[in-house]
Amino acid sequence: MPYYWPPSARARKRLLVRFSTYITQVEEGSALGDIMSGIMVIFRENKLAPEDVAWILLTFFWALFSNSTNVTFWALSEILADEKLSARLRTEVDGVLHEHGYNDLPALLRTNAHALDGLSLLGSVVQETIRLRSITTPSREALCDTELVVDAAAGRRVIIRKGEYVMANLMGTHWEERWYEQSHKFVPDRFVSEKYASGLEETDSDKSTRPKQARIPFFGWGGGREICKGRHLSIYEIKLLVALCVHHLRITPADPNKHSLELTNSLPPRAKKQAVGVLQPEHDVMVQLNLAG
Repeated sequence: MPYYWPPSARARKRLLVRFSTYITQVEEGSALGDIMSGIMVIFRENKLAPEDVAWILLTFFWALFSNSTNVTFWALSEILADEKLSARLRTEVDGVLHEHGYNDLPALLRTNAHALDGLSLLGSVVQETIRLRSITTPSREALCDTELVVDAAAGRRVIIRKGEYVMANLMGTHWEERWYEQSHKFVPDRFVSEKYASGLEETDSDKSTRPKQARIPFFGWGGGREICKGRHLSIYEIKLLVALCVHHLRITPADPNKHSLELTNSLPPRAKKQAVGVLQPEHDVMVQLNLAG
């Protein structure tokens, strides 16, 4: 949705009103939440006006849900398209619950927020989804003249002058067969294997036994000093949403005959040609939800 489109502006105004009301409730002590109370202390120490705080909270809200929600959509679409993957994930969640002596995932997470760390397949599904669907294009300004070697044998070099900007083609890297086998295919357990999980490649192509110590390039969160500061929270959020859906629900494609819907059979759906941050689907995916058990 375009930022300056009138419906977008009206939606932001409605959210700002909600945030302003919530801020007042926190100040009066009528809204619950230790985290929010702590954040309000920081806002007061910096003498921020209520309207400024509302705008900051709106920015936080956008950062927490924009790309994370889209990645969650793609992950669930891949799971919906693969019944075996759904069953494997359900088994993995059940295994972690049994290991900790719980029958309910929310109850476990209330006592052990790190329990999701034991879901290696789920972590790989999230990582693979980000690899395939992230189209962020970071840019950096050159602080000095720099020479990049493109092909040493052929003598190909590129000179980047101070003050010029360089943009990274992350999608090109993530879809490169040199790094990722079957790079255009969704491989749910790709990042479970040691090759990708540890960042170590296999031996040299000449069959020598010396392992390459080069890391497999993955830039779903950027890189260097400017890497996304909220990446751990975002990964946790996505894993939590997917784990809860797999644990509590049985998700199946909606039946068009029962609901008078015009549905496509494309799962996951095709992606739009234009998007920002994370690819957008060409169409919605209609599903039927049933409680598990």
